Order: sequence, then structure tokens, then C-alpha cells
Amino acid sequence: MVGRVLHAGMWEGMFASFNGHLWALQYWIYRIQVHQFGVDDHRFVGVVFVAALVVLHLGLATLLRVSGLSAISSTLLAGLLTYLGASSQNFVFAVQASPALSLAAGTAATAIVLAGRPTRRRAAGVAGLLVLSVAIDSGTALATIAMSGVATMLAWRGPARLAVLPALVIVVLWFGFVPAPVFHAGWDARAHFAVRLLLHATGALAAGGSRTGLVLWLLAAILVAMAFRGGHLDARSRIMIAAGGAATCVVLAAIAYARAGIEGDFVTHNRYLQNVAIPLTLALAPACAIAGRGVVRAAWPSPPAGAATGLAALVFAGAFLLGLTPKDIYLREFVSYNVGVRDGVTSAARVIRDGCPSGQPPVAASQPLGSISPQLTTGLVRELLDRGFLSPPAAGPIDPAVAARMCS
Repeated sequence: MVGRVLHAGMWEGMFASFNGHLWALQYWIYRIQVHQFGVDDHRFVGVVFVAALVVLHLGLATLLRVSGLSAISSTLLAGLLTYLGASSQNFVFAVQASPALSLAAGTAATAIVLAGRPTRRRAAGVAGLLVLSVAIDSGTALATIAMSGVATMLAWRGPARLAVLPALVIVVLWFGFVPAPVFHAGWDARAHFAVRLLLHATGALAAGGSRTGLVLWLLAAILVAMAFRGGHLDARSRIMIAAGGAATCVVLAAIAYARAGIEGDFVTHNRYLQNVAIPLTLALAPACAIAGRGVVRAAWPSPPAGAATGLAALVFAGAFLLGLTPKDIYLREFVSYNVGVRDGVTSAARVIRDGCPSGQPPVAASQPLGSISPQLTTGLVRELLDRGFLSPPAAGPIDPAVAARMCS
């Protein structure tokens, strides 16, 4: 992104593919960071990221509230999903601001659909928010379009259903004409990956793995079956089961198709867990809440006001606290990478200033940090220095490995 804002014009930078995604807003976030503040720190990007997380938290809480949960339960569950410890990459890595804002726009669109009968104003709001979701992050928008689209089909009638069409056309055209990187795998491997991802994403809600996910799936299935058999499911909870379920299936299929070929666990790539956990929770939470209230009333004939909400709050708070451990584990790894990049760039700047031991200038196409940051070239560091966007400390040691990569 730093290289893009240095070399690409406004339209080219906004609509260039980023790993197959349309990330129009991301270009402006980094353009402002680089041209107004430089790259010695990324405070502006950090502020935008925190704001994106707040907006996502509010969007999820609003949709959960409209779906039938209490205000307290909606706020706490939305917080758990936003700051899901086992998927901490999404609230630690600032580049994730775009997926967060795209998801927030999509959840807001779905909340508008559930809020009442269609009007021109509501239909325009849904259409605008979904187009915004696509423009901010076309990958995340696959889930938001699926969720809002199904909700619109079930909750609205007439021409208002077409509110989803503009965003759908844009995302189909984007993925139809822009190639996206795919880590190839057989269909059996993709199916296995999808099942693992689903169980791990469910288990992430309680900071666990696939076994925890299986237990939570069984518990949710029992609660939903109880609510269904008792005839307690209202229209909103039924719509969310269908809409959130559709979004979950789309996300699972997309990630499994494109990423099943990646070796490793769901720690380094833990962002995928939240991608699945959010639509899945949005699908099942309203029905589980209805069943949970029934269980409380059956076990406690005259419960005090707010007993069910209080129990739910304890569950959400406990799940959040459990997530602090996996969050800390990932954070240590993430910070170590960032420190390595920062120190490596400082060494690279000094090699550029002093020259190679041979007296020759460093190779512009060389990669000072190797596999830690393969996108970073010596030429980019030099350009940042020449244009005054990078001002590292002048004195200090030079990492021999960095110098060797730049001067070989």
C-alpha cells in the first residue's frame, strides 16, 4: 500500500486489485498517512483502525438488537465478536480496517431490512450501504450481500427487493474480470478445510479449537430445535437463521476455495475464524436467546427481572476473558514481526546512506528484509528517504544480514 500511494494515481490506486480484492478506501487511508504524516510511525492508520472497530461493534450490536436480543446482550455479544481473542489478527493488524468497515456497512444494511417495512428511503439506504461494502472490501462484501440479500427476499416485498442488485452487479463484475490469487488444492482437501474452519471458528467463540466448536454446535442445535419445536421462533429469528446461514456458507466456500492450499493452522491466519464466526453467530444468536429464556423460565418459575440477560452477560464476559490468552500469544508474534521490520528498515536506510562495503550503491531491486517483508525493496526505502517520508535515526548499528541482501 505504501508503494502504491507513491506511484499510482487516484483512480488507478483506488481500483487496483489488492490480492484480488477491491480496496478503494484503503488507498486513501495510506495516501493520507504517507503524504501527510510520513512512515516513521503509523498513528493515523491506527486511529482509523480503532474508529473502524468501534463502527463494527456498533453495527453488530444494532443488528443483534433488531434481531431480538436485549440491549445489554447485543452490546456484549457484539464486543465479543469484534474483539474475538482467538481471531485477534482482526483487531491487532491495522490493515484490517477495510474488512471491518465493509462488514459494518453490510450489517447496517441488514439491520435496516429487519427494522421495518420497505420504503424508498430504506431501500436506498440498503443499496448505498451494500455498494459501500463492496467498494471498501469486495471480499467481505460477498458475505454482506448474501446476508442482506436473503433478508431482503424474506422480509420485503415488491421492487424494494432490488436494493441488493447494484452491489451484486459490481461484485460479480469485479470477480469476473479481476484475477484473484488461489492456493490450489483438491476438492476433498477444500471440503476438509471448510469443516475444520467451521469447527475452529465456532470453538473460537470460547477460545477453543475444533472439539470446543463441536460442543458449541451441539448446544446451539439443541437450543434452536427447542425454540422451533415450541413454536417460539419469531419472523426475525427465522430470517436471521436463513440470512446468517447463507452468509456463513458463502464465506466458508470462498475461503476454502481460495485458501485451502495454505499450509498451517488457524493461528497465523486466525483472521479467517472471525470471518466465519460473525455470520454464524448472527444466524443462531436470536434463536438461541429465545430458547435460553425458555430454559431460564422453566428452571426458575419466578425469575427476577433481567435474570436471563444477566446470565447471558456472564457467558459473554467469560468467553471474552478466555480469549485474552490466544490474543496475547498472537500479539507477541505480531509485535516481533513489526519490530523486525522497523529495525530492518532502519538498517536499510543506513546502508543506503553509507553505501555497501564494496563502495558500490545497494541493488535497488534487492529485498532488505527477505521473507519477513518480501514486498519491501531497497528502491522503495530509498524513495521514501529521498522524498522526506522516512527519517530514521542516523546513528546505530547495521544488521549484517540486511546489508548482505542489499549488496549481493
